[in-house]
Amino acid sequence: GLVITSGTVLNFETLSSTSFNFTVTVSDGWSDNTKILSIDVTNVNEAPTFNQANYAIIANEAT
Repeated sequence: GLVITSGTVLNFETLSSTSFNFTVTVSDGWSDNTKILSIDVTNVNEAPTFNQANYAIIANEAT
């Protein structure tokens, strides 16, 4: 079959819409069948990432 992708990773936080509908048509050479494929992108709890090896924090403990 034919598969076309954009090579883009779907990121829940940056999507304007999290639901996608695709029209899928299959054929065996004699007959065709078309269906709608619905995909919902859900959020996952991503672990925090740090760009530096060390960080310095100053905190006022009197409050």
